[in-house]
Amino acid sequence: YMNDVTIAEMGNRFDISPTYISRIFRQKTGEKYIDFVTAVRMKKAMELFCKNPSLSVKEVAERVGYISEKHFSKTFKKYFDCLPSQVAKE
Repeated sequence: YMNDVTIAEMGNRFDISPTYISRIFRQKTGEKYIDFVTAVRMKKAMELFCKNPSLSVKEVAERVGYISEKHFSKTFKKYFDCLPSQVAKE
């Protein structure tokens, strides 16, 4: 989850069409691949904030696979309905 593993990269690695992988993933899980990866990352981020309150938002973002702290914060807000900085302070 912390590495950027796209459907296209998986398709290239296993010589399978990215469209086919995406369709099969959605049939088996009921969700889009990117939504699944985002959920895993967000849950891990929350876990990191809870276990290591001294970590900065930037450190947590990097640990869960986000290069941009701004994008991480926006995604976190959308997922948890609060900013990561609010969780980090608690």
